[in-house]
Amino acid sequence: MPPGAPPTAPHRSWVTTRWSGSRGRRWRCTTTRAGPGTTGFGPVTANVGVLRGGVAPNVVPDAAELMLDIRTVPGVEAGQLRAQVGLLAGEQVDVADHVVLPPLDTGADEPFVGMVRSALQAAGVSDAVAPPARFFTDASVLAGVLGADDVPAPTVVLGPGEPAQCHVVDEYCLASRVEETVVIYRELLDRWCAPA
Repeated sequence: MPPGAPPTAPHRSWVTTRWSGSRGRRWRCTTTRAGPGTTGFGPVTANVGVLRGGVAPNVVPDAAELMLDIRTVPGVEAGQLRAQVGLLAGEQVDVADHVVLPPLDTGADEPFVGMVRSALQAAGVSDAVAPPARFFTDASVLAGVLGADDVPAPTVVLGPGEPAQCHVVDEYCLASRVEETVVIYRELLDRWCAPA
């Protein structure tokens, strides 16, 4: 994530859908353009990332597997989405979770966000709050591990790189962005470690 990354960043949950049934059953794919959503984060989105089954093109498979990557938003529960997938898929289809992680919504008024913005300013980088990120990072895991009393830690996604370069052929990150981020991290650590 480039410097100036959003203090609020939703992350995706995954629901793995395994479609299996008797030989000869016809499968139908139903696609909707937008799911439930929230202001600022947009709708829940889904992507069929894996679809596999069968042994040859002229043989009807006895089972198939579809992995559906669902990107959630605050206020939409994974159980609700799982139930919707189950209804679309039908009773003979087994719907199971692969990984479920909550979306994050760190408020811009959090003291940690203010500390990050100060570090960005000191490094000469814009501290403007960007729109929510619509991709996955480890922040969903870390926020829960570093939080207390079932409240996730305030989280900011902040690092070098360009979102358009993620997971593409010939992905790269400019050395200048890495060097810029080192300065930002140094500024942030100085603030974090400063005596209160």
